[in-house]
Parts: sequence; C-alpha cells; structure tokens
Amino acid sequence: MELDNEKRFEALKLRYSDQTELAKFMKQNELKIVFGFLTVQFVLTGWVTRLDATPEIFLILGVVAVDFITALSINVMLVDYKRRRDEVISTIKNINKALRFDVEGFYLDGAKINPDPPQMTTWSYWYILIIWMSFGAATITIEARYL
Repeated sequence: MELDNEKRFEALKLRYSDQTELAKFMKQNELKIVFGFLTVQFVLTGWVTRLDATPEIFLILGVVAVDFITALSINVMLVDYKRRRDEVISTIKNINKALRFDVEGFYLDGAKINPDPPQMTTWSYWYILIIWMSFGAATITIEARYL
C-alpha cells in the first residue's frame, strides 16, 4: 500500500497524538498507584498500632504479609509501566525524526524545532524506592509497637 505525503503526515500525526496521550495517562496512573499505596500504608499502620489489645502474632504477620504482597505487586506493575513508557517515548522520538524536528535549519534557519533532550531521571525508580521504604517503615512501626 503506497501512501502519499499527506497521508503519511496524517498517520504520523495520529500516532503522535495517540502516544503522547498514552504517556500522559501512564504517568498520571503511576502517581495514583503510588499515592494510593502510601495512603493505604498510613491507614493500615495507624489502625494496627492503635489497637487497644495486643493482637496475636499471626495477625501482625498476616498484615505484614499482605503489605509485602501488595508492595511486590505494585513494584512489578511499576517496572512494567516503565518498560512500556520507554517504548512510547521511543515511538515519539522516531516520529520527531520522521518529521525532521531534530534537523537544524529544516523548519527554522539555524535552529531545530526540538532541542537536544536533557538527561532526565525516570521517576519509576524513585517510586519503587518509596514503595519499599514505606513497606519497611510500616513493618518496623508495627513490630516496634507489639514485638
């Protein structure tokens, strides 16, 4: 199937729009997941440490186990999100190359539409660190209260 330049441009434009929306959605979803986990952590730890009676050791271990499984699940999800978001960003960069946004002088005399990208830190690793630090803090708090 042969596409003329106008149809190619429309295809690139559609793909670019789709990928930028996906990247934005994934970033917002990551934040919701991380802050949702932190909220549950604070509520769960607060509830367990405020119990009047000393709970059975099995209740404490059960709460810690559920917390661990939740943290592990979110960790796996965040790693997958990062891998998928890297694919999306790579697609966006390829579209920019196809449109020659990175070629100096193609659209603007002596300048590029897109400057060279700065070195960026991916937040995914920080989110994963926050998840495990929160799990550790909750576990230590619960154990310090009852054990």
